[in-house]
Amino acid sequence: MSKRGIPLQWEGNLISIEQHDEPVSIERPDSNKTGEMIPRDAKIIQGSLKIHIEKKGRAGKPVIVLSHFSDPESKNSDSLKNLCSLLKHALACGGTVEDQNVVLLIRDINKVKLALKKLNIHVL
Repeated sequence: MSKRGIPLQWEGNLISIEQHDEPVSIERPDSNKTGEMIPRDAKIIQGSLKIHIEKKGRAGKPVIVLSHFSDPESKNSDSLKNLCSLLKHALACGGTVEDQNVVLLIRDINKVKLALKKLNIHVL
């Protein structure tokens, strides 16, 4: 059985100038550099927190959990999402907010501590 491509033909344009008078903007005007929306009532979390590595319940994959925040602003879920977004961007990893904790999908705890230090957050 030979692998031959299927010839495709295209007639027409993707965007017709007559239909669209204005250029289409891809970037949202109220977004940060990472492209995610920051809620207006989100504030930067300061103070201290505890950090630990967790594997249980995650198919053996290690994650880093940030918990026990000293700042009362950490009760605001939008502020936690903002912190999570900043850390994900700085560390180039995934992450989420679960039960007032920030969960980062990264193994290197020293990188996380360094990123938190740059954000003026003390690790206990």
